[in-house]
Formats: sequence, structure tokens, C-alpha cells
Amino acid sequence: YASSRGRPFARDWHLFAVHPDGGWPTPLELGPAVAIAWGPAEAVVLGRDRTDLTLWRGYRGGRRGHLWVQRTTDAPFEVIEHAHGLATPCFVGDRLLAVGDPDLVPQLIEILADGTQVLSDHPASHPVRDVRPCTDGVLYVAGPDVYRWSESHGVRPVPVQLRSSRPQLSRHFIHATAYLESVDAHNDGARCVVAVRGKPLVMGWFE
Repeated sequence: YASSRGRPFARDWHLFAVHPDGGWPTPLELGPAVAIAWGPAEAVVLGRDRTDLTLWRGYRGGRRGHLWVQRTTDAPFEVIEHAHGLATPCFVGDRLLAVGDPDLVPQLIEILADGTQVLSDHPASHPVRDVRPCTDGVLYVAGPDVYRWSESHGVRPVPVQLRSSRPQLSRHFIHATAYLESVDAHNDGARCVVAVRGKPLVMGWFE
């Protein structure tokens, strides 16, 4: 996992590991990083600067997402040169997948020796996020839905059913006096804005 524990700045994230049987976290001593993926032949890929490309969509500055690869244990880390952002690396066999935004919309991509290949095609309102490995592929989120990409079937939606209790689906009315946070009057004296339980409401003074 990544954490800025013991670092002088909140965004100075480094990687730590915890043994499955418990114990204290152990720093991996790999320098600044927010994600890591282990591949075949002892290859290691680090994700730096960005965990989610949707936060600064289309950003091309110095803190866009970068991936650094170490092909063998004795080799130095080398940056994967691309003009767009890269984040959340993941190996599927010997294929390296990640989230990239070559067309400004974060999509699932495969990183090749001569560039990238876009594997998904989601609209701008449904950018790809949170890539995670699974059997024969990866799972990721795009908009409100979960998708799975596999070598054999490509991109397919994953049906999700949330069995919630009926009281949680019913409408809930609260007493504004118990949850009133702040009130501010308009200059005309006829209207006001009220914050109640985290929601702003605009109304007349005598409604």
C-alpha cells in the first residue's frame, strides 16, 4: 500500500508491505510511488504521481501519471515514455495494462513497446477508474458500472445486485432545526440560503 507516513509532505507517497500473518509495515524502499505491479521474469512496474486520472482529466503537466519499469532485479528503473498520463499498472500474464488518457478520456489501455493500444471505449461521462487484476483479466469501474476485460472476451459489463433493506430505500424527512448548519441572507432581504445536513436550500424568509 502507499502512504505518506513519516514523510515531510502529505503528497510524498511511498510504498509499504504487510506480511499476511500480520506485523509492522515494511517500507519497500522504491522511492516515491502510489502503485506497484509485479510481472513475469521478476519485472516490477511503479505508478507515480497519479492514482486517478479523472482528478485532472487531460492534464499534461509535470505531475501527470508516470509508470517506471524494472525489467529484471538487477536492472535500473526506466520511465515509460508517453505524452499522456498513465496510472494503476496491472499485469495480465505478460501483458501490461493501465489506465491512460491519450484522447483526454481515461480508458483501459495496453502498453506496448511502440506505444499504447486502447482496449475500452467509454464515453467522457464514464472514465475508467480503479483497475484491479482478476482471473484471466482485470476488473475496473467506468461511471456507475463495473466491467471486466479478459483476453478471450474483451470488455463485458459485470451485473451487480445490491440487496438493500426496504427502509433504506424509503424517503426520509428530517427536522431542519435539528440539522441546521448555517444561514445567509440575500441582499434584497427576501431570500436566504440554508445549509441543512450538508445540503444547500434556497427559499424565502417566511416559507
